Amino acid sequence: MPMTNENEPLVVQDPRKILKKCSNCILKKLETRSEVFFDDTPIRSGQVDIYNLHSKEFIMVIYKDRKIPLIPLLETELSESPDSYWLALSIIFSPYVGRFKLNGISIKVFKGIRSDTNKDLFFRAEWHSPKNDNDTDHAQPHWHVHRAFEGIKEVYDSIDPIDSSKPEDFGESIQSKEADLKSLPSFDKIHFAMASTWHINEGHKINFKEETLINWLGGCVNYIKNEIAYMTKKRQDYLNNL
Repeated sequence: MPMTNENEPLVVQDPRKILKKCSNCILKKLETRSEVFFDDTPIRSGQVDIYNLHSKEFIMVIYKDRKIPLIPLLETELSESPDSYWLALSIIFSPYVGRFKLNGISIKVFKGIRSDTNKDLFFRAEWHSPKNDNDTDHAQPHWHVHRAFEGIKEVYDSIDPIDSSKPEDFGESIQSKEADLKSLPSFDKIHFAMASTWHINEGHKINFKEETLINWLGGCVNYIKNEIAYMTKKRQDYLNNL
């Protein structure tokens, strides 16, 4: 049974039991005919176990040099359309006094062609268990937006201009500036609070119990699906009226 103290992390005897409940909830929200399921055997990374959500369609994306499974979130009538959206979901546990503690949740939304493993990451919703009272003040759970607010031209313009009158230095300067951009702090590092209690106090961190975890996952996936469907229709209506 999970711990009852709301300030304590969710601890379970067997993660697979709660993961089954989570996948059933997500399946209902997605209204898809394709079965979805979590890994029966997790991926061990350091001291944590990562359980990824799969479908029987075996759709993949390459993210940070590794393949992760995707499930359909919103597809167009054309199966190979670049305007299709896909969901990657991982739940992370770690060993804890003979049981397993919930360590983190990651929901990523990608856009792109079904068969292409190089899809664009749009945004992600995450929750991380605070390590201790001195942990960072990032909201838990939170959103990350991955479409940069500044365009690439504005970023280049913010760096010292290149002297194109010196051809021998032009190529080297471009390469140097591209290297600078790779380490440029990006707005996708902002943690946008998702479940704050600012209307009551200054809090913006929550811990999950079993029921609230399942409810949050289902609600989050459902909200993402509906908002993307809404914006997709708005964009298509606009294009149709051009």
